[in-house]
Amino acid sequence: MSILSDAKYMQTQKASRDIKLRNYERKYGSWFSQLQESKLAKYRPIDENDFIALGDKFQKMDELIQIAESQGTVDALGRLPIIKYDFLTYQHGTNPLSLVASNQSVEEPAGSILFKSVYASNSRGDVQEDEQLFSANQSPKYYKQFAVNDGVAVIDTVANQKEYEFDFGEAILKNSVSVRTDIQVGATVLNGRDDGYGYIQGFGLQGTVNTETGKGVITLIEAPEAGKKITIQVSKDVEKTGNAAKIGIGLRRKEVKCEEITLIGEFGLFQDYAIYKKVGVKADDDLIVDLSNAINFELFNRFNDAIIAAVPKSHKFGWARHKSEYTTYGQNVPEIYRKLSQLDAVMHQDAGRGKANVIIAGTNATADLTCLEGFESIETDGYGAVLKGKVQGRTVITNPGIDKDMIYGIYKGAQGFDGAGYLAVFMPFYLSDLLPGSGGNNIKRERVAATWAATGIAVPEFTASLAITEEPVPGN
Repeated sequence: MSILSDAKYMQTQKASRDIKLRNYERKYGSWFSQLQESKLAKYRPIDENDFIALGDKFQKMDELIQIAESQGTVDALGRLPIIKYDFLTYQHGTNPLSLVASNQSVEEPAGSILFKSVYASNSRGDVQEDEQLFSANQSPKYYKQFAVNDGVAVIDTVANQKEYEFDFGEAILKNSVSVRTDIQVGATVLNGRDDGYGYIQGFGLQGTVNTETGKGVITLIEAPEAGKKITIQVSKDVEKTGNAAKIGIGLRRKEVKCEEITLIGEFGLFQDYAIYKKVGVKADDDLIVDLSNAINFELFNRFNDAIIAAVPKSHKFGWARHKSEYTTYGQNVPEIYRKLSQLDAVMHQDAGRGKANVIIAGTNATADLTCLEGFESIETDGYGAVLKGKVQGRTVITNPGIDKDMIYGIYKGAQGFDGAGYLAVFMPFYLSDLLPGSGGNNIKRERVAATWAATGIAVPEFTASLAITEEPVPGN
Protein backbone atom coordinates (compact mmCIF):
# COMPACT_ATOMS: atom_id res chain seq x y z
CA MET A 1 0.00 0.00 0.00
CA SER A 2 1.13 3.58 -0.64
CA ILE A 3 -0.19 6.88 0.70
CA LEU A 4 -1.26 9.42 -1.91
CA SER A 5 -0.76 12.57 0.15
CA ASP A 6 -0.23 15.20 -2.51
CA ALA A 7 -2.74 18.01 -1.92
CA LYS A 8 -2.87 18.88 -5.62
CA TYR A 9 -3.75 15.28 -6.45
CA MET A 10 -6.59 15.41 -3.91
CA GLN A 11 -7.93 18.64 -5.40
CA THR A 12 -7.76 17.17 -8.89
CA GLN A 13 -9.59 14.04 -7.77
CA LYS A 14 -12.33 16.12 -6.11
CA ALA A 15 -12.78 18.27 -9.21
CA SER A 16 -12.86 15.17 -11.44
CA ARG A 17 -15.46 13.53 -9.17
CA ASP A 18 -17.68 16.65 -9.26
CA ILE A 19 -17.51 16.80 -13.06
CA LYS A 20 -18.31 13.09 -13.31
CA LEU A 21 -21.31 13.47 -11.00
CA ARG A 22 -22.73 16.39 -13.00
CA ASN A 23 -22.32 14.49 -16.27
CA TYR A 24 -23.98 11.40 -14.80
CA GLU A 25 -26.89 13.47 -13.46
CA ARG A 26 -27.52 14.96 -16.91
CA LYS A 27 -27.24 11.62 -18.68
CA TYR A 28 -28.86 9.25 -16.18
CA GLY A 29 -31.07 11.57 -14.11
CA SER A 30 -34.30 9.60 -14.57
CA TRP A 31 -32.71 6.40 -13.20
CA PHE A 32 -31.24 8.32 -10.29
CA SER A 33 -34.81 9.36 -9.52
CA GLN A 34 -35.86 5.69 -9.58
CA LEU A 35 -33.08 4.91 -7.10
CA GLN A 36 -34.56 7.48 -4.72
CA GLU A 37 -37.65 5.23 -4.53
CA SER A 38 -35.76 1.95 -4.10
CA LYS A 39 -35.66 -0.40 -1.11
CA LEU A 40 -32.27 0.99 -0.20
CA ALA A 41 -33.81 4.45 0.25
CA LYS A 42 -36.03 3.09 3.03
CA TYR A 43 -32.96 2.58 5.20
CA ARG A 44 -30.80 5.59 4.44
CA PRO A 45 -30.78 8.63 2.15
CA ILE A 46 -29.47 8.04 -1.36
CA ASP A 47 -26.30 10.13 -1.66
CA GLU A 48 -23.77 11.12 -4.30
CA ASN A 49 -21.74 7.98 -3.59
CA ASP A 50 -24.71 5.92 -4.84
CA PHE A 51 -25.03 8.10 -7.93
CA ILE A 52 -21.31 7.77 -8.69
CA ALA A 53 -21.37 3.98 -8.18
CA LEU A 54 -24.48 3.53 -10.32
CA GLY A 55 -23.28 5.99 -12.98
CA ASP A 56 -19.98 4.09 -13.24
CA LYS A 57 -21.93 0.90 -13.93
CA PHE A 58 -24.04 2.63 -16.59
CA GLN A 59 -20.87 3.94 -18.20
CA LYS A 60 -19.25 0.51 -18.19
CA MET A 61 -22.42 -1.01 -19.70
CA ASP A 62 -22.22 1.55 -22.51
CA GLU A 63 -18.58 0.57 -23.03
CA LEU A 64 -19.61 -3.09 -23.39
CA ILE A 65 -22.01 -2.13 -26.15
CA GLN A 66 -19.37 0.00 -27.89
CA ILE A 67 -16.89 -2.88 -27.78
CA ALA A 68 -19.42 -5.22 -29.37
CA GLU A 69 -20.42 -2.65 -32.02
CA SER A 70 -16.79 -1.99 -32.90
CA GLN A 71 -16.59 -5.66 -33.88
CA GLY A 72 -19.52 -5.14 -36.24
CA THR A 73 -22.13 -7.02 -34.21
CA VAL A 74 -23.71 -7.27 -30.77
CA ASP A 75 -24.51 -10.96 -31.25
CA ALA A 76 -21.58 -11.96 -29.03
CA LEU A 77 -23.30 -10.29 -26.12
CA GLY A 78 -26.81 -11.35 -27.00
CA ARG A 79 -29.42 -8.73 -27.85
CA LEU A 80 -28.97 -6.23 -25.03
CA PRO A 81 -32.22 -5.49 -23.20
CA ILE A 82 -33.85 -2.10 -23.57
CA ILE A 83 -34.33 -2.12 -19.78
CA LYS A 84 -30.61 -2.36 -19.00
CA TYR A 85 -30.54 0.91 -17.02
CA ASP A 86 -33.62 -0.13 -15.08
CA PHE A 87 -31.99 -3.47 -14.42
CA LEU A 88 -28.81 -1.94 -13.02
CA THR A 89 -30.81 0.53 -10.94
CA TYR A 90 -32.81 -2.35 -9.49
CA GLN A 91 -29.58 -4.23 -8.74
CA HIS A 92 -28.05 -1.32 -6.81
CA GLY A 93 -31.27 -0.51 -4.97
CA THR A 94 -31.87 -4.08 -3.75
CA ASN A 95 -28.33 -5.28 -3.08
CA PRO A 96 -27.68 -5.26 0.70
CA LEU A 97 -24.00 -4.67 -0.05
CA SER A 98 -24.96 -1.09 -0.92
CA LEU A 99 -25.67 -0.68 2.81
CA VAL A 100 -22.68 -2.45 4.30
CA ALA A 101 -19.71 -1.99 1.95
CA SER A 102 -17.71 0.69 0.19
CA ASN A 103 -18.89 0.54 -3.42
CA GLN A 104 -16.14 1.42 -5.90
CA SER A 105 -15.45 0.79 -9.55
CA VAL A 106 -12.04 -0.50 -10.67
CA GLU A 107 -10.38 -0.10 -14.07
CA GLU A 108 -8.74 -3.53 -14.19
CA PRO A 109 -9.79 -7.01 -12.95
CA ALA A 110 -6.79 -6.84 -10.59
CA GLY A 111 -7.13 -3.21 -9.60
CA SER A 112 -7.06 -0.95 -6.59
CA ILE A 113 -9.65 0.81 -4.47
CA LEU A 114 -9.13 3.83 -2.24
CA PHE A 115 -9.68 4.50 1.46
CA LYS A 116 -9.31 7.82 3.24
CA SER A 117 -6.31 8.11 5.55
CA VAL A 118 -5.01 10.73 7.97
CA TYR A 119 -1.27 11.14 8.51
CA ALA A 120 1.07 13.38 10.50
CA SER A 121 2.45 16.38 8.63
CA ASN A 122 5.13 17.01 11.27
CA SER A 123 6.74 15.21 14.19
CA ARG A 124 5.21 15.71 17.63
CA GLY A 125 5.44 13.56 20.77
CA ASP A 126 5.86 9.92 19.73
CA VAL A 127 4.47 10.47 16.21
CA GLN A 128 6.86 11.00 13.31
CA GLU A 129 6.32 13.09 10.16
CA ASP A 130 4.38 11.22 7.42
CA GLU A 131 3.38 8.48 9.87
CA GLN A 132 -0.14 7.15 9.37
CA LEU A 133 -2.49 8.13 12.21
CA PHE A 134 -5.72 6.45 11.22
CA SER A 135 -7.30 5.16 8.07
CA ALA A 136 -10.41 3.40 6.89
CA ASN A 137 -8.34 0.27 6.37
CA GLN A 138 -6.06 -0.01 9.40
CA SER A 139 -6.04 0.44 13.16
CA PRO A 140 -5.27 3.94 14.44
CA LYS A 141 -2.10 5.35 15.96
CA TYR A 142 -2.72 7.96 18.62
CA TYR A 143 -0.63 10.94 19.57
CA LYS A 144 0.82 10.65 23.05
CA GLN A 145 1.57 14.01 24.60
CA PHE A 146 -0.41 15.43 21.67
CA ALA A 147 0.28 19.09 22.45
CA VAL A 148 3.95 18.98 23.41
CA ASN A 149 4.05 22.72 24.08
CA ASP A 150 5.45 22.77 27.62
CA GLY A 151 9.08 23.59 28.28
CA VAL A 152 10.90 22.74 31.52
CA ALA A 153 14.30 23.98 32.71
CA VAL A 154 16.00 22.78 35.92
CA ILE A 155 18.82 24.99 37.24
CA ASP A 156 21.27 23.89 39.95
CA THR A 157 22.10 26.70 42.38
CA VAL A 158 25.63 27.92 42.99
CA ALA A 159 26.81 28.95 46.46
CA ASN A 160 26.38 32.65 47.17
CA GLN A 161 24.74 33.32 43.72
CA LYS A 162 21.32 35.02 43.74
CA GLU A 163 20.71 35.60 39.99
CA TYR A 164 19.98 32.83 37.44
CA GLU A 165 19.21 33.18 33.71
CA PHE A 166 17.02 30.94 31.56
CA ASP A 167 16.37 30.69 27.81
CA PHE A 168 13.60 28.59 26.22
CA GLY A 169 14.59 29.64 22.72
CA GLU A 170 11.13 30.51 21.40
CA ALA A 171 7.95 32.41 22.21
CA ILE A 172 6.11 31.48 25.37
CA LEU A 173 2.59 32.28 26.54
CA LYS A 174 1.96 35.09 28.98
CA ASN A 175 0.95 33.98 32.49
CA SER A 176 2.41 30.53 31.83
CA VAL A 177 5.78 30.88 33.61
CA SER A 178 5.91 28.90 36.85
CA VAL A 179 8.97 28.89 39.16
CA ARG A 180 9.36 26.26 41.87
CA THR A 181 12.36 25.62 44.12
CA ASP A 182 13.42 23.36 46.96
CA ILE A 183 14.86 26.40 48.75
CA GLN A 184 13.13 27.11 52.02
CA VAL A 185 12.99 30.37 54.00
CA GLY A 186 11.46 29.67 57.37
CA ALA A 187 8.49 27.38 56.80
CA THR A 188 7.86 28.54 53.20
CA VAL A 189 9.37 27.28 49.94
CA LEU A 190 10.44 29.92 47.38
CA ASN A 191 8.17 30.05 44.31
CA GLY A 192 6.63 32.49 41.85
CA ARG A 193 4.77 33.15 38.56
CA ASP A 194 4.82 35.74 35.81
CA ASP A 195 2.15 38.47 35.86
CA GLY A 196 1.59 38.68 32.11
CA TYR A 197 3.49 41.96 31.85
CA GLY A 198 7.03 40.60 31.82
CA TYR A 199 7.62 40.39 35.55
CA ILE A 200 7.99 37.31 37.75
CA GLN A 201 6.76 37.72 41.30
CA GLY A 202 6.48 35.37 44.25
CA PHE A 203 7.68 34.48 47.71
CA GLY A 204 11.40 34.99 48.16
CA LEU A 205 12.14 35.64 44.49
CA GLN A 206 11.46 37.99 41.60
CA GLY A 207 12.48 38.27 37.96
CA THR A 208 11.68 39.25 34.41
CA VAL A 209 10.76 37.33 31.25
CA ASN A 210 10.60 38.27 27.59
CA THR A 211 7.72 36.19 26.17
CA GLU A 212 8.83 36.89 22.58
CA THR A 213 12.38 35.53 22.94
CA GLY A 214 11.73 33.08 25.76
CA LYS A 215 14.61 34.55 27.81
CA GLY A 216 14.45 35.65 31.44
CA VAL A 217 16.18 35.99 34.76
CA ILE A 218 15.34 34.90 38.32
CA THR A 219 16.70 36.74 41.37
CA LEU A 220 16.46 35.07 44.78
CA ILE A 221 15.99 37.15 47.92
CA GLU A 222 18.79 35.24 49.65
CA ALA A 223 21.84 33.48 48.22
CA PRO A 224 21.20 29.71 48.57
CA GLU A 225 23.62 26.94 49.27
CA ALA A 226 24.97 25.00 46.28
CA GLY A 227 23.04 22.09 44.77
CA LYS A 228 19.49 23.32 45.30
CA LYS A 229 17.01 23.12 42.41
CA ILE A 230 15.16 25.93 40.60
CA THR A 231 12.55 24.47 38.24
CA ILE A 232 11.04 26.76 35.61
CA GLN A 233 8.13 25.56 33.49
CA VAL A 234 6.49 27.45 30.61
CA SER A 235 3.90 26.83 27.91
CA LYS A 236 5.00 27.70 24.40
CA ASP A 237 2.91 29.81 22.06
CA VAL A 238 2.49 27.23 19.28
CA GLU A 239 0.57 29.67 17.06
CA LYS A 240 3.59 31.94 16.90
CA THR A 241 6.17 29.19 16.67
CA GLY A 242 4.19 27.17 14.10
CA ASN A 243 5.09 24.12 16.14
CA ALA A 244 1.58 22.69 16.57
CA ALA A 245 0.90 19.11 15.60
CA LYS A 246 -0.34 18.97 12.02
CA ILE A 247 -2.26 16.31 10.14
CA GLY A 248 -2.94 15.78 6.46
CA ILE A 249 -5.64 13.88 4.60
CA GLY A 250 -4.72 11.48 1.84
CA LEU A 251 -5.86 8.32 0.12
CA ARG A 252 -4.55 4.82 0.69
CA ARG A 253 -4.76 2.12 -1.95
CA LYS A 254 -5.81 -1.46 -1.42
CA GLU A 255 -5.22 -3.98 -4.18
CA VAL A 256 -8.17 -6.23 -5.06
CA LYS A 257 -8.74 -9.07 -7.49
CA CYS A 258 -12.15 -9.39 -9.14
CA GLU A 259 -13.79 -12.73 -9.92
CA GLU A 260 -16.24 -13.68 -12.64
CA ILE A 261 -19.74 -14.63 -11.46
CA THR A 262 -22.07 -16.03 -14.14
CA LEU A 263 -25.56 -17.50 -13.86
CA ILE A 264 -27.81 -18.88 -16.61
CA GLY A 265 -31.59 -18.94 -16.32
CA GLU A 266 -33.77 -21.05 -18.61
CA PHE A 267 -37.49 -21.09 -19.31
CA GLY A 268 -39.78 -22.71 -21.87
CA LEU A 269 -42.08 -20.80 -24.19
CA PHE A 270 -45.09 -23.02 -23.36
CA GLN A 271 -44.41 -22.50 -19.67
CA ASP A 272 -44.12 -18.76 -20.23
CA TYR A 273 -47.48 -18.72 -21.99
CA ALA A 274 -49.23 -20.77 -19.30
CA ILE A 275 -47.90 -18.61 -16.44
CA TYR A 276 -48.89 -15.41 -18.21
CA LYS A 277 -52.41 -16.67 -18.89
CA LYS A 278 -52.90 -17.84 -15.29
CA VAL A 279 -51.27 -15.12 -13.20
CA GLY A 280 -50.42 -12.33 -15.63
CA VAL A 281 -46.67 -12.58 -15.10
CA LYS A 282 -44.22 -13.14 -17.94
CA ALA A 283 -41.64 -15.79 -17.11
CA ASP A 284 -39.01 -13.76 -18.93
CA ASP A 285 -39.54 -10.71 -16.71
CA ASP A 286 -39.70 -12.82 -13.58
CA LEU A 287 -36.43 -14.53 -14.51
CA ILE A 288 -34.66 -11.16 -14.67
CA VAL A 289 -35.51 -10.52 -11.04
CA ASP A 290 -34.55 -14.07 -10.01
CA LEU A 291 -31.16 -13.86 -11.73
CA SER A 292 -30.30 -10.49 -10.24
CA ASN A 293 -31.39 -11.56 -6.74
CA ALA A 294 -29.39 -14.78 -6.98
CA ILE A 295 -26.20 -12.95 -8.01
CA ASN A 296 -26.74 -10.37 -5.29
CA PHE A 297 -27.00 -13.21 -2.78
CA GLU A 298 -23.84 -14.83 -4.13
CA LEU A 299 -21.92 -11.57 -3.73
CA PHE A 300 -23.34 -11.03 -0.25
CA ASN A 301 -22.40 -14.56 0.87
CA ARG A 302 -18.84 -14.02 -0.33
CA PHE A 303 -18.79 -10.82 1.69
CA ASN A 304 -20.18 -12.66 4.71
CA ASP A 305 -17.53 -15.38 4.38
CA ALA A 306 -14.89 -12.65 4.46
CA ILE A 307 -16.41 -11.24 7.68
CA ILE A 308 -16.44 -14.67 9.35
CA ALA A 309 -12.76 -15.15 8.52
CA ALA A 310 -11.78 -11.62 9.56
CA VAL A 311 -13.44 -11.16 12.99
CA PRO A 312 -10.63 -10.84 15.59
CA LYS A 313 -10.76 -13.36 18.42
CA SER A 314 -11.19 -10.58 20.98
CA HIS A 315 -14.26 -9.35 19.04
CA LYS A 316 -16.25 -12.56 19.52
CA PHE A 317 -19.03 -12.68 22.14
CA GLY A 318 -21.81 -14.99 23.20
CA TRP A 319 -25.32 -14.74 24.63
CA ALA A 320 -27.51 -17.51 26.07
CA ARG A 321 -31.24 -17.32 25.50
CA HIS A 322 -31.92 -19.02 28.85
CA LYS A 323 -29.57 -18.24 31.71
CA SER A 324 -31.24 -20.72 34.08
CA GLU A 325 -34.51 -22.50 34.73
CA TYR A 326 -35.52 -19.50 36.85
CA THR A 327 -35.05 -16.97 34.04
CA THR A 328 -37.56 -16.76 31.21
CA TYR A 329 -36.65 -15.92 27.64
CA GLY A 330 -38.68 -12.72 27.93
CA GLN A 331 -36.67 -11.64 30.98
CA ASN A 332 -33.34 -12.47 29.39
CA VAL A 333 -33.72 -11.15 25.84
CA PRO A 334 -33.11 -7.44 26.72
CA GLU A 335 -29.50 -8.40 27.54
CA ILE A 336 -28.88 -8.40 23.79
CA TYR A 337 -28.75 -4.59 24.07
CA ARG A 338 -25.67 -4.88 26.28
CA LYS A 339 -24.10 -7.43 23.94
CA LEU A 340 -24.61 -5.16 20.95
CA SER A 341 -22.96 -2.36 22.91
CA GLN A 342 -19.99 -4.69 23.48
CA LEU A 343 -19.63 -5.03 19.72
CA ASP A 344 -19.49 -1.24 19.54
CA ALA A 345 -16.96 -1.05 22.36
CA VAL A 346 -14.36 -3.38 20.85
CA MET A 347 -14.54 -1.56 17.50
CA HIS A 348 -14.03 1.79 19.18
CA GLN A 349 -11.18 0.38 21.27
CA ASP A 350 -9.27 -1.19 18.38
CA ALA A 351 -10.20 1.05 15.45
CA GLY A 352 -10.49 4.37 17.27
CA ARG A 353 -14.03 5.01 16.03
CA GLY A 354 -17.07 3.26 14.59
CA LYS A 355 -19.85 1.05 15.91
CA ALA A 356 -21.81 -2.00 14.80
CA ASN A 357 -24.32 0.10 12.87
CA VAL A 358 -25.07 -2.78 10.48
CA ILE A 359 -26.09 -6.20 11.78
CA ILE A 360 -26.09 -9.33 9.62
CA ALA A 361 -28.06 -12.02 11.41
CA GLY A 362 -29.08 -15.63 10.87
CA THR A 363 -32.77 -16.46 10.83
CA ASN A 364 -33.09 -17.45 14.52
CA ALA A 365 -30.94 -14.51 15.62
CA THR A 366 -33.15 -12.16 13.61
CA ALA A 367 -36.16 -13.48 15.51
CA ASP A 368 -34.43 -12.54 18.78
CA LEU A 369 -33.73 -9.04 17.50
CA THR A 370 -37.34 -8.50 16.42
CA CYS A 371 -38.41 -9.23 20.03
CA LEU A 372 -36.52 -6.18 21.27
CA GLU A 373 -38.51 -3.16 22.33
CA GLY A 374 -38.36 -0.45 19.68
CA PHE A 375 -37.51 -2.78 16.81
CA GLU A 376 -38.63 -1.02 13.63
CA SER A 377 -39.76 -3.40 10.91
CA ILE A 378 -39.04 -2.22 7.35
CA GLU A 379 -39.23 -5.58 5.63
CA THR A 380 -38.42 -5.96 1.96
CA ASP A 381 -38.96 -9.05 -0.10
CA GLY A 382 -36.28 -10.77 -2.11
CA TYR A 383 -34.19 -13.88 -2.49
CA GLY A 384 -31.41 -14.57 0.00
CA ALA A 385 -30.18 -11.77 2.25
CA VAL A 386 -32.89 -9.15 2.78
CA LEU A 387 -33.29 -5.93 4.71
CA LYS A 388 -35.35 -6.63 7.81
CA GLY A 389 -35.54 -3.48 9.91
CA LYS A 390 -33.72 -1.34 12.46
CA VAL A 391 -32.93 -1.64 16.16
CA GLN A 392 -31.24 1.17 18.10
CA GLY A 393 -30.44 2.81 14.77
CA ARG A 394 -28.70 -0.34 13.52
CA THR A 395 -29.70 -1.72 10.14
CA VAL A 396 -30.65 -5.41 10.39
CA ILE A 397 -30.08 -7.73 7.43
CA THR A 398 -31.27 -11.32 7.59
CA ASN A 399 -29.02 -13.81 5.81
CA PRO A 400 -30.24 -17.42 5.53
CA GLY A 401 -26.83 -18.33 4.14
CA ILE A 402 -25.10 -18.17 7.56
CA ASP A 403 -25.47 -19.99 10.88
CA LYS A 404 -29.03 -19.32 12.00
CA ASP A 405 -27.90 -18.34 15.52
CA MET A 406 -25.10 -15.92 14.59
CA ILE A 407 -24.98 -12.14 14.54
CA TYR A 408 -22.19 -10.24 12.78
CA GLY A 409 -21.82 -6.54 13.45
CA ILE A 410 -19.88 -4.28 11.10
CA TYR A 411 -19.23 -0.58 10.78
CA LYS A 412 -20.18 1.35 7.63
CA GLY A 413 -19.38 5.06 7.52
CA ALA A 414 -21.41 7.67 5.68
CA GLN A 415 -18.63 8.30 3.19
CA GLY A 416 -17.93 6.03 0.27
CA PHE A 417 -14.36 5.32 1.40
CA ASP A 418 -15.09 4.42 5.03
CA GLY A 419 -16.19 1.04 6.35
CA ALA A 420 -15.26 -2.51 7.20
CA GLY A 421 -15.51 -3.96 3.71
CA TYR A 422 -15.79 -3.22 0.03
CA LEU A 423 -17.50 -4.17 -3.19
CA ALA A 424 -15.19 -3.47 -6.14
CA VAL A 425 -16.78 -3.83 -9.58
CA PHE A 426 -14.83 -4.21 -12.83
CA MET A 427 -17.73 -5.25 -15.06
CA PRO A 428 -21.21 -4.28 -13.85
CA PHE A 429 -24.16 -6.68 -13.73
CA TYR A 430 -24.74 -7.68 -17.32
CA LEU A 431 -27.84 -9.41 -18.62
CA SER A 432 -28.24 -10.87 -22.08
CA ASP A 433 -31.58 -10.73 -23.79
CA LEU A 434 -33.17 -13.74 -25.53
CA LEU A 435 -30.51 -16.15 -26.75
CA PRO A 436 -30.93 -19.18 -29.01
CA GLY A 437 -32.52 -22.14 -27.27
CA SER A 438 -30.52 -24.55 -25.17
CA GLY A 439 -29.26 -27.66 -26.90
CA GLY A 440 -30.96 -26.77 -30.17
CA ASN A 441 -34.41 -26.75 -28.57
CA ASN A 442 -36.12 -23.72 -30.07
CA ILE A 443 -38.92 -23.69 -27.53
CA LYS A 444 -36.42 -23.15 -24.72
CA ARG A 445 -34.91 -19.77 -24.02
CA GLU A 446 -32.02 -18.67 -21.82
CA ARG A 447 -30.88 -15.49 -20.15
CA VAL A 448 -27.32 -15.04 -18.94
CA ALA A 449 -26.52 -12.74 -16.02
CA ALA A 450 -22.91 -12.00 -15.09
CA THR A 451 -20.66 -9.64 -13.20
CA TRP A 452 -16.95 -9.27 -12.54
CA ALA A 453 -16.38 -8.07 -9.00
CA ALA A 454 -14.49 -8.47 -5.73
CA THR A 455 -15.74 -8.34 -2.15
CA GLY A 456 -13.75 -8.42 1.05
CA ILE A 457 -12.91 -6.94 4.44
CA ALA A 458 -10.38 -4.13 4.60
CA VAL A 459 -10.63 -3.42 8.34
CA PRO A 460 -11.03 -6.50 10.59
CA GLU A 461 -11.24 -4.15 13.60
CA PHE A 462 -14.58 -2.92 12.23
CA THR A 463 -16.13 -6.40 12.60
CA ALA A 464 -17.45 -8.34 15.60
CA SER A 465 -19.69 -11.34 16.23
CA LEU A 466 -22.28 -12.58 18.71
CA ALA A 467 -23.01 -16.32 18.98
CA ILE A 468 -26.42 -17.18 20.44
CA THR A 469 -26.90 -20.43 22.34
CA GLU A 470 -29.56 -22.00 24.52
CA GLU A 471 -27.09 -22.36 27.39
CA PRO A 472 -24.60 -19.85 28.86
CA VAL A 473 -21.29 -19.43 27.03
CA PRO A 474 -18.28 -19.79 29.41
CA GLY A 475 -16.43 -16.55 29.90
CA ASN A 476 -19.20 -14.39 28.49
